[in-house]
Amino acid sequence: MEAYIKQEVKKAVQETRLLYQSQLDKALEEVSVLEKRLKKTRITTPPERVERTRTALEKPENFSGDKKKYWAFRESLLLHFEDDIAYFRDDRKNISFVLSFMKEGEVAAFRADWLENRVDAQQLELDIKDTYRSWPFFANKMEE
Repeated sequence: MEAYIKQEVKKAVQETRLLYQSQLDKALEEVSVLEKRLKKTRITTPPERVERTRTALEKPENFSGDKKKYWAFRESLLLHFEDDIAYFRDDRKNISFVLSFMKEGEVAAFRADWLENRVDAQQLELDIKDTYRSWPFFANKMEE
């Protein structure tokens, strides 16, 4: 009888070990899958916070859409971009800066449309890097 009990205990211990080993193998496999997925995700660092430097340049005049004043307005903007390269390295800052001077006249509608379209695109989770966050795209639209 004693031999039978020892044999059953040994059998139960072996079954328990096999169960634990299979659970451990499954958990290790899940960890491996998660590690692979984690490696695929890019580590993004937050953008460096750059404050505007004081400048001797006058702020650009508000632009109303008058074609005769467009090039003077654009030159004023470009002077600001050149004067504070570190701050204006980010296209979004360039666009926001320009839009802040487009409050009246025909361009007020352009500004409203631009902002609404950008928000709509973001809500639809569209990639707007080459459109609504792109200075060349914005400058092109502004000149249309």
